[in-house]
Amino acid sequence: MPTPTAADSAIIAFPPFQLDLRAGQLTRDGAPLRLRPKTFAVLHHLAERPGELLSKQALLDAIWGDVAVSEDVVRVSIGELRAALGDERARPRFIQTVDRRGYRFVARLAPRPRRRRRHRRCRIAHRSRCCRSPT
Repeated sequence: MPTPTAADSAIIAFPPFQLDLRAGQLTRDGAPLRLRPKTFAVLHHLAERPGELLSKQALLDAIWGDVAVSEDVVRVSIGELRAALGDERARPRFIQTVDRRGYRFVARLAPRPRRRRRHRRCRIAHRSRCCRSPT
């Protein structure tokens, strides 16, 4: 069975923060933090790829697509994320800058709860005995 990734869950948790992908909301200890939609998208994109170095161009392509914008929008979004996360460029806990190369999400992700498998036929939680077993 493949190892689950951040993309497998609707919540990406990196304590004390949670990134709720369905609600489009970043929270700290349950309290919502305001982010612009593109800034949220940058965090989402980085957090789905922990440890991976992403260039400014890769972020521009993924978040802004074919919209003509300068690389400064990435820098501004990263600055907004650092302010929201209380992160520092010199001593990053969440987003690391690799000079002239890009950015890397360096926070440790919290383990995600395992999903319960359900039997397709009976739609009950799978246990040691299947629904076909006599009750």
